[in-house]
Amino acid sequence: QHVKGESKVPGQAERVATLTVDALDDTLALGVRPVLAAVPDRTLPEYLRGPAAGVELMRPVTAENMAPLGAAQPDLIVGRQGALFNKLSLIAPTVITEAGSGQWKLNLRLAGEALGRTNDAEGLLTDYDRRVAGVRDAVEGRPAVALVRGTGDGLRYTERDSFAGTILADAGVRQV
Repeated sequence: QHVKGESKVPGQAERVATLTVDALDDTLALGVRPVLAAVPDRTLPEYLRGPAAGVELMRPVTAENMAPLGAAQPDLIVGRQGALFNKLSLIAPTVITEAGSGQWKLNLRLAGEALGRTNDAEGLLTDYDRRVAGVRDAVEGRPAVALVRGTGDGLRYTERDSFAGTILADAGVRQV
């Protein structure tokens, strides 16, 4: 079960293609090396350069550039391109994840289920909960922070419903 319905996936996929950086991150965290990863500008974020070294990269998937995806012969596709679900499903079983980086826990669970690694996903989330509980206990009061990130246009405030925003909330830190 996923955003676009239901897909029949292999018990343990061996040739996974990821369509987003977060799907690549989840797949690697679950111990699976994708055969192909779509990432902006075919450039990995710094923190993934080591773990994803050697993974074939392509630009984000569009209706016009699916040839590299088909050539990789994946047995599972994971990502957020819901508008392309029908075309992607012709290449391989496809699992569409939730939009928005604030949905990272749900998306990790979806990836875990799709990859046949549900217990591994739950283990990662249990470890996260344990660690964040330790931080929450160590934080005095309920501090407030403004979280910004650099973009090509300067700095932008990070939304509360973002990856970083959900971590701050879990740790008991308020965003202003």
